[in-house]
Amino acid sequence: YIGGVAGRSNAPMTSCNNTAAIDVKNTMRGGMLGGVAGLMAAAMSTCTNDGAISYDLVNTAKEGNKCTDLYLGGLVGDYTSSGDISSSSNLAGGTISVTGGYVSGFPYCIGGIAGRTNGRVSQGNKTKYMQYGCITVNSPGCVYVGGLTGTSGKSHIDMKMSDLVVTVTNPGTGSRIGGICGMKTDTNDARLSSEVTVNVTCAEGT
Repeated sequence: YIGGVAGRSNAPMTSCNNTAAIDVKNTMRGGMLGGVAGLMAAAMSTCTNDGAISYDLVNTAKEGNKCTDLYLGGLVGDYTSSGDISSSSNLAGGTISVTGGYVSGFPYCIGGIAGRTNGRVSQGNKTKYMQYGCITVNSPGCVYVGGLTGTSGKSHIDMKMSDLVVTVTNPGTGSRIGGICGMKTDTNDARLSSEVTVNVTCAEGT
């Protein structure tokens, strides 16, 4: 668990702000990483991340060192609570970059707010944007990449994004890429006001 404020939190977080960059290289084969918290099991409100997140998996791309599940988000890596992420933002400095990895059946779940979420994501002040930091992924692995969440379960999304660019290069088999969610696993709704550009470049022959 890696987070700009807490690796893992089982208690609510309010008004927690991170501006430090997080740079992980070749030391992990998966895990949970967020600009504020790696794993969050309670409500989060009025928190921000303005630090760049970089995850370099280049040297793990070899047999015998396969990556397990990866959950990476601008605010939270894995949001397991059924509560709210409210009035919280991943700011322009909170860019996300993921490089490398191994072609395996384990997905890398990457989102501007959360890698995975089961709770509500909402903003109290409708004049502010919640997600600014752009996302860049270059991995041969299976990736679930979304402007808000990589994968979303029983969640309700009601928020705004501004000028967000999601760029994915050479995604592997089974990848899911979307402006809101990479993979949505239930029928709960998403309400979104956004300006999102999604760029996907596949390897030749795929």
